[in-house]
Amino acid sequence: MKRTHLTLALFLILVSIGAVPFLASLVAVTQERYLMAPNTAMLCMTPENWYEVHGPRYCEVYITKESLPTIRKGTDDYPVGTVIVKWKFDKKEGGSPELATVMRKMPPGYAEQHGDWEFAVVNSDASQVLARGRIDSCMNCHDDYKTTGYVSREYLNEEREPTDAPQSEKRRP
Repeated sequence: MKRTHLTLALFLILVSIGAVPFLASLVAVTQERYLMAPNTAMLCMTPENWYEVHGPRYCEVYITKESLPTIRKGTDDYPVGTVIVKWKFDKKEGGSPELATVMRKMPPGYAEQHGDWEFAVVNSDASQVLARGRIDSCMNCHDDYKTTGYVSREYLNEEREPTDAPQSEKRRP
Protein backbone atom coordinates (compact mmCIF):
# COMPACT_ATOMS: atom_id res chain seq x y z
CA MET A 1 0.00 0.00 0.00
CA LYS A 2 1.59 3.28 -1.08
CA ARG A 3 1.91 6.27 1.24
CA THR A 4 -0.86 8.18 -0.57
CA HIS A 5 -3.21 5.22 -0.07
CA LEU A 6 -2.26 5.06 3.61
CA THR A 7 -3.05 8.77 3.93
CA LEU A 8 -6.46 8.24 2.33
CA ALA A 9 -7.12 5.19 4.48
CA LEU A 10 -6.23 7.06 7.69
CA PHE A 11 -8.55 9.85 6.60
CA LEU A 12 -11.40 7.39 5.94
CA ILE A 13 -10.90 5.77 9.34
CA LEU A 14 -11.01 9.10 11.13
CA VAL A 15 -14.06 10.24 9.17
CA SER A 16 -15.85 6.99 9.95
CA ILE A 17 -15.33 7.36 13.69
CA GLY A 18 -15.91 11.11 13.75
CA ALA A 19 -12.32 12.08 14.52
CA VAL A 20 -11.34 14.06 11.40
CA PRO A 21 -9.65 16.93 13.30
CA PHE A 22 -6.94 14.52 14.42
CA LEU A 23 -5.73 13.43 10.97
CA ALA A 24 -3.06 16.11 10.61
CA SER A 25 -1.71 15.41 14.07
CA LEU A 26 -1.02 11.67 13.81
CA VAL A 27 2.58 10.57 14.33
CA ALA A 28 4.14 7.15 13.97
CA VAL A 29 4.91 5.37 17.21
CA THR A 30 6.62 2.41 15.54
CA GLN A 31 9.73 3.06 13.47
CA GLU A 32 9.34 -0.15 11.52
CA ARG A 33 6.78 -2.90 11.52
CA TYR A 34 6.66 -4.67 14.83
CA LEU A 35 6.30 -8.46 15.07
CA MET A 36 3.10 -9.11 17.02
CA ALA A 37 2.78 -11.89 19.58
CA PRO A 38 0.76 -14.75 18.04
CA ASN A 39 -2.06 -14.48 20.59
CA THR A 40 -2.37 -10.74 20.00
CA ALA A 41 -2.36 -11.25 16.24
CA MET A 42 -5.22 -13.74 16.62
CA LEU A 43 -7.26 -11.36 18.78
CA CYS A 44 -6.76 -8.35 16.51
CA MET A 45 -8.60 -9.66 13.48
CA THR A 46 -12.06 -10.03 12.07
CA PRO A 47 -14.01 -13.18 13.01
CA GLU A 48 -14.28 -14.33 9.38
CA ASN A 49 -10.46 -14.41 9.15
CA TRP A 50 -9.72 -16.37 12.34
CA TYR A 51 -8.92 -19.53 10.40
CA GLU A 52 -6.77 -17.77 7.81
CA VAL A 53 -3.91 -16.81 10.10
CA HIS A 54 -0.74 -18.58 9.05
CA GLY A 55 2.64 -17.15 9.85
CA PRO A 56 3.66 -13.99 11.65
CA ARG A 57 1.78 -10.68 11.74
CA TYR A 58 3.28 -7.21 12.01
CA CYS A 59 1.87 -3.83 12.98
CA GLU A 60 2.47 -0.13 12.51
CA VAL A 61 1.08 2.15 15.21
CA TYR A 62 0.13 5.84 14.99
CA ILE A 63 -1.12 8.23 17.68
CA THR A 64 -2.32 11.81 17.90
CA LYS A 65 0.71 14.04 18.33
CA GLU A 66 -0.37 15.59 21.64
CA SER A 67 -0.60 12.10 23.19
CA LEU A 68 2.87 10.98 22.14
CA PRO A 69 4.46 11.95 25.49
CA THR A 70 1.80 9.95 27.35
CA ILE A 71 2.37 6.73 25.41
CA ARG A 72 6.13 7.13 25.71
CA LYS A 73 5.90 7.63 29.50
CA GLY A 74 3.46 4.75 29.89
CA THR A 75 1.09 6.72 32.09
CA ASP A 76 -2.69 6.72 32.13
CA ASP A 77 -3.42 10.40 31.47
CA TYR A 78 -4.42 10.26 27.80
CA PRO A 79 -6.43 13.35 26.86
CA VAL A 80 -9.98 13.00 25.58
CA GLY A 81 -9.83 12.76 21.79
CA THR A 82 -6.60 10.75 21.66
CA VAL A 83 -6.65 8.45 18.63
CA ILE A 84 -4.44 5.38 18.26
CA VAL A 85 -4.43 3.51 14.93
CA LYS A 86 -2.79 0.10 14.54
CA TRP A 87 -2.36 -1.25 11.00
CA LYS A 88 -1.88 -5.03 10.82
CA PHE A 89 0.19 -6.65 8.03
CA ASP A 90 1.19 -10.20 7.09
CA LYS A 91 4.63 -9.06 5.87
CA LYS A 92 7.57 -7.30 7.51
CA GLU A 93 7.83 -4.97 4.50
CA GLY A 94 5.54 -4.14 1.61
CA GLY A 95 2.09 -5.50 1.04
CA SER A 96 -1.28 -4.12 2.01
CA PRO A 97 -2.70 -4.00 5.52
CA GLU A 98 -5.14 -6.71 6.56
CA LEU A 99 -7.10 -4.32 8.75
CA ALA A 100 -6.77 -1.46 11.19
CA THR A 101 -7.80 -1.27 14.80
CA VAL A 102 -8.55 2.11 16.32
CA MET A 103 -8.84 3.40 19.88
CA ARG A 104 -10.33 6.80 20.68
CA LYS A 105 -10.35 8.28 24.17
CA MET A 106 -13.88 9.36 25.01
CA PRO A 107 -15.19 11.72 27.71
CA PRO A 108 -15.41 10.36 31.26
CA GLY A 109 -18.32 7.99 31.72
CA TYR A 110 -18.18 6.39 28.27
CA ALA A 111 -16.73 3.09 29.54
CA GLU A 112 -15.34 3.90 32.99
CA GLN A 113 -14.23 0.35 33.82
CA HIS A 114 -12.22 0.22 30.59
CA GLY A 115 -10.51 3.60 30.59
CA ASP A 116 -13.25 5.36 28.58
CA TRP A 117 -11.87 4.05 25.27
CA GLU A 118 -13.97 3.52 22.16
CA PHE A 119 -12.69 0.76 19.87
CA ALA A 120 -13.13 0.21 16.15
CA VAL A 121 -12.05 -2.36 13.57
CA VAL A 122 -11.77 -1.17 9.96
CA ASN A 123 -11.26 -3.26 6.82
CA SER A 124 -8.00 -3.31 4.87
CA ASP A 125 -8.64 -0.23 2.73
CA ALA A 126 -10.51 1.65 5.47
CA SER A 127 -13.67 1.76 3.38
CA GLN A 128 -15.81 -0.01 5.98
CA VAL A 129 -16.05 0.01 9.76
CA LEU A 130 -16.46 -3.64 10.76
CA ALA A 131 -17.09 -2.99 14.45
CA ARG A 132 -17.19 0.08 16.66
CA GLY A 133 -17.95 1.01 20.24
CA ARG A 134 -17.52 -0.92 23.46
CA ILE A 135 -16.19 -4.10 21.84
CA ASP A 136 -15.92 -6.81 24.50
CA SER A 137 -12.91 -8.59 22.99
CA CYS A 138 -10.99 -5.30 22.75
CA MET A 139 -11.92 -4.15 26.25
CA ASN A 140 -11.11 -7.54 27.80
CA CYS A 141 -7.64 -7.56 26.25
CA HIS A 142 -6.86 -3.92 27.00
CA ASP A 143 -7.95 -4.34 30.63
CA ASP A 144 -4.58 -6.08 31.10
CA TYR A 145 -2.94 -2.68 30.46
CA LYS A 146 -4.82 -0.66 33.08
CA THR A 147 -1.60 0.76 34.60
CA THR A 148 -0.58 2.25 31.24
CA GLY A 149 -3.97 3.78 30.46
CA TYR A 150 -5.33 0.58 28.86
CA VAL A 151 -2.77 0.94 26.06
CA SER A 152 -0.30 -1.78 25.13
CA ARG A 153 3.23 -0.47 24.62
CA GLU A 154 5.17 -3.57 23.53
CA TYR A 155 5.78 -2.10 20.09
CA LEU A 156 7.57 0.98 21.43
CA ASN A 157 11.24 1.37 20.71
CA GLU A 158 12.36 3.68 23.49
CA GLU A 159 15.62 4.53 21.73
CA ARG A 160 14.08 6.15 18.65
CA GLU A 161 11.96 9.22 18.17
CA PRO A 162 8.68 8.63 16.26
CA THR A 163 8.31 10.27 12.87
CA ASP A 164 5.44 12.22 11.40
CA ALA A 165 2.87 10.05 9.67
CA PRO A 166 2.01 9.40 6.98
CA GLN A 167 4.08 12.05 5.18
CA SER A 168 7.47 10.80 6.39
CA GLU A 169 9.72 9.32 3.72
CA LYS A 170 10.78 6.62 6.19
CA ARG A 171 7.25 5.26 6.59
CA ARG A 172 5.82 2.39 4.65
CA PRO A 173 3.92 0.72 3.14
